Amino acid sequence: MREAAAVSACSVSLRVEGDESFMKAASRSNGKSKPSSGKVIARIVWVSIKILIIPVLCIAALIVGLAIGFSVLGDRPVSEVFELDTWKHMYDLVFAEGG
Repeated sequence: MREAAAVSACSVSLRVEGDESFMKAASRSNGKSKPSSGKVIARIVWVSIKILIIPVLCIAALIVGLAIGFSVLGDRPVSEVFELDTWKHMYDLVFAEGG
């Protein structure tokens, strides 16, 4: 039994020391190569688009909703939605102290 263990230990050490293909395979990193710089840039652009699409769509929906609501419900011109005086007046109406 001791001899078998000694023989297997020797064969393992011989395999590690003598088998160069084993060493080459161990030094490789899962066989994956680095992606090209074009693919990296395309991935960065795609992730950026995916992250920014929700806030951009929310802002667009807010602007369209304000324009439609102000012009249809308020019977006012759409151009007044984008004036600062309109929103100052709205703020004063909402937060005015009743006296």
